[in-house]
Amino acid sequence: MLLRALRLFYAALGFFAASALVSVGGSMAAFYGKKLFFELAAGLAVVTGASAVVGLAIGCTLMVQETRLAVQSLAAEAEIRLRPPQPSNALKS
Repeated sequence: MLLRALRLFYAALGFFAASALVSVGGSMAAFYGKKLFFELAAGLAVVTGASAVVGLAIGCTLMVQETRLAVQSLAAEAEIRLRPPQPSNALKS
């Protein structure tokens, strides 16, 4: 779960960088009056930016679930370690 979340975070970071780069290309196209290229770049920038946001949201959800499981595991381990020792049956005979 943790590795999946990290992969999503890295993918989201890449999508944000791609979105910024495509936006710069689109603004250059608008400056030079290339309307079709500008519209394509705008659409691609929105798709990559939205993908980045979705990736971050899913990654954060996975991190919350992983943290919850880790805390439960630590609590169970602490409970086992803090239990008083049980008398063994070997000493009774």
